[in-house]
Amino acid sequence: MIKKVYNLEFRPYSNEMKIGDYIFKRVEDYPEKRMKLQHLGGISDSEFTTVESEGSNQITATVDCPEKERASIFPCSDENTTHLQDVLLLLTIFTKRNVFSIDDDEKGLIVADCRQHNYGGSLTCSLPYQGEIFDKTTMKILDIKQYDEYQYPHRCQTRDITLEKGINKILDLISKKEWQQKYGKGYYLFLYRQAVEPMNIEAHFILCWTIWEHLFSLHNKKWLPEKSLEKTSGSEKIAYILTEYFVHELDSNAHKEISKLKDARDRIIHFGKRPTTINLEDMGLFIHATECLVAKTLELNPSQIYDVDKRLAKFLHISKAS
Repeated sequence: MIKKVYNLEFRPYSNEMKIGDYIFKRVEDYPEKRMKLQHLGGISDSEFTTVESEGSNQITATVDCPEKERASIFPCSDENTTHLQDVLLLLTIFTKRNVFSIDDDEKGLIVADCRQHNYGGSLTCSLPYQGEIFDKTTMKILDIKQYDEYQYPHRCQTRDITLEKGINKILDLISKKEWQQKYGKGYYLFLYRQAVEPMNIEAHFILCWTIWEHLFSLHNKKWLPEKSLEKTSGSEKIAYILTEYFVHELDSNAHKEISKLKDARDRIIHFGKRPTTINLEDMGLFIHATECLVAKTLELNPSQIYDVDKRLAKFLHISKAS
């Protein structure tokens, strides 16, 4: 079965990607469709140049599905959901666009948000770079030894296959029973997708907080009853995740800063606006730290494009973040 795919951007010169059991291919008019996506600024890469535009949802690819599809790894309300939805979720959070599919003959109004995500850059850049050499004329892929001996090196170019290779590796990871048991089948990734979609910073902050509390519950449910998990203070939960994933220990000064975050969370929940005790920079740090947290849960080395480790260490008054 072939389905239409919306809003998927391919890396330069990559015409198709095999992710799991699925083959994604550019549509014939991909350059035009890509230009019609939302672009927040002018960008030039080795293949395309784009200009700032409001954009809209665009069919940029097709996906070739196997005759018999596996069930979804992630917990879904619909028991008939297939593994394709796992792949599309990962493509969404790693491309910062809402990537979704419809059947080739499906009709109806598309109401999905077409905007690029406000956050998620740290996670996207956490995928380790991988490239491959190919002949632009024949599209033949060459390894290093073949390239060194190649008759037409002037026809060769390197293309970025980071997204394809990275998501395949993550699919292998989240398919493991141990990972699914530790992370509750990955439900927190649904929360993360919501947390980075376009909205105001208060909403980003609250949804990120939910992810931290959710992970705290997953990691402690074996020895803490549900009532105790609920009664544990938000500050304690955040401190636990910080020591579990980011720093070795926290002193009283660090706990004071965590309390400020907790007070901000409470204030937003009850009154709808942040208190004056916390600034936008600190709230943004917590959101970027959430991106790094998600990277760590997927066994990636978090990108430091926003200097999260240094900023977090400064915020918590500690000498070094791990």
